[in-house]
Amino acid sequence: MQYRWGSAWGGQRLLGTENIEVAIINRGRPLRSVVLEIRGRSPNGLPPVRMFQEIEELPRNREVRFELASYEMPDEIEELNLSIVSSTAVE
Repeated sequence: MQYRWGSAWGGQRLLGTENIEVAIINRGRPLRSVVLEIRGRSPNGLPPVRMFQEIEELPRNREVRFELASYEMPDEIEELNLSIVSSTAVE
């Protein structure tokens, strides 16, 4: 799985207060019922952001996007990490 993140409005994040868009590309087997854990770190030393995102389908070699609402984050995000908590492989 590869991912990138940035401003949901495109381009650079200006104020650190806008929604974050995350784009994922699955390079492995197609997956269904995916649960992602998202961890974000702020530059100000506040407790890390931790949230979960469910994705119905994550096909192979296709990009899937979702947004993280700014009101769910206590501060600007400097670093974002994703990991798959659970999923079902599609044959």
